[in-house]
Amino acid sequence: MLFNLSAVNAQRSGAVFFPLQNQTVGGSDLRDITDTIMPLSFIPASEGGLGCFTGIYSSPDSGYVTGNNQYGDLEKAQFFALSQMGYADSGSLQSVLVKFSYKTQNAYPENVVVKIYSADTSGNIPANVIATSESVNLSSINTDGGYTQFIFTTPVTVSDSFFASVQLPVSTGDTLVILSTQDNCVGNSGWSWELWNDFTWHTISDSWVLNLDLAIFPVISFPDISGVNEIDNNTLQLFPNPADDLCTLFLPGFNSDHFSISIFDQSRKLINQQVTPYSSSSIKLNCSELEAGIYIIQAQSFRQIATAKLIVLRQ
Repeated sequence: MLFNLSAVNAQRSGAVFFPLQNQTVGGSDLRDITDTIMPLSFIPASEGGLGCFTGIYSSPDSGYVTGNNQYGDLEKAQFFALSQMGYADSGSLQSVLVKFSYKTQNAYPENVVVKIYSADTSGNIPANVIATSESVNLSSINTDGGYTQFIFTTPVTVSDSFFASVQLPVSTGDTLVILSTQDNCVGNSGWSWELWNDFTWHTISDSWVLNLDLAIFPVISFPDISGVNEIDNNTLQLFPNPADDLCTLFLPGFNSDHFSISIFDQSRKLINQQVTPYSSSSIKLNCSELEAGIYIIQAQSFRQIATAKLIVLRQ
């Protein structure tokens, strides 16, 4: 780990982006885990996301932007605003999946944990630690393209706004770096944060002048939503229907910035789920990987929900 107290207040600049091809974040493979919360930046463009390039930022002088560096950063965190992302405004957090891109370790590597922070009264600065995960030893952390899971033995009730933060190792020889998106490819600006060695929080965009998201993905179970306005299903239409390869979902009745699209089979088993920005009144759905049969398509925002039946035929 690089650490230099004299450099704490120095200008943070000169970091270079190194794309990592083997670290591409999968879309449907990860989000088949029900309610895995993912910024739009990591969702492939083919599934309604931004499909950002991913990698790491590093500098020969100061170390890693999203990991250990000479400034002695203690934690790296990602902010989440559930209702703004198209979910209910509270839920039960089970675990956090993190994608790491690089590590080094000494003979006695440290344990690493993820912390969940509440937001302060302004809603966008980490306030109090409300839960800490079970520890994972640095030697067990995956940096080969897979996910490392941090489990909470007791489910954590989270409100609409919260932070998921990785506590970095501090021992000499231990280094850990979180995968990030490329600069200016984000779901929402200023949602990645870092805890300096003087225990003050700062956005990475303020510290490094880099606007990026971190590959930190909470797994949350949401209760049945009450008070949701069910839109007339005649306003949720699919064409063509039956479909084979692609079909278009029309959502003229929705008025949310983001909403989730879920595909269920006839037994109500979740087949796929994605969070999508509401940039138009229609969305392309890829039906090519669905088996022939009848499916339920559900569009849901924080206050609205609608369903439609889709028939998939195979030639």
